[in-house]
Amino acid sequence: KLDESERDRLMLSEAAIERHELSPRDLEGNIDGISERYHSVFEQPGAGFDIPLITGGTFAGVLSVEYEPDLTEPRFDRSLIVPLAVQLGASLRNAR
Repeated sequence: KLDESERDRLMLSEAAIERHELSPRDLEGNIDGISERYHSVFEQPGAGFDIPLITGGTFAGVLSVEYEPDLTEPRFDRSLIVPLAVQLGASLRNAR
């Protein structure tokens, strides 16, 4: 269940910023904050990771991937989901 107090907050982890070679300056005015690690939006957080959505070189949002509290991140999920996030970013750009 979503944590209502976190519903509209847009956070990105330091790891996601580094992994996608962004700088905090690239994100100024577009996010509510940068967290040391993945920031959950659920009442009972589990393991997770976040991916910045970039459209035409511009930050467009965050794709959050989170697992049930008793599960760990499957080994290949990140390598499968990142290309989907890239495609989602391109689709957002084309929809505009």
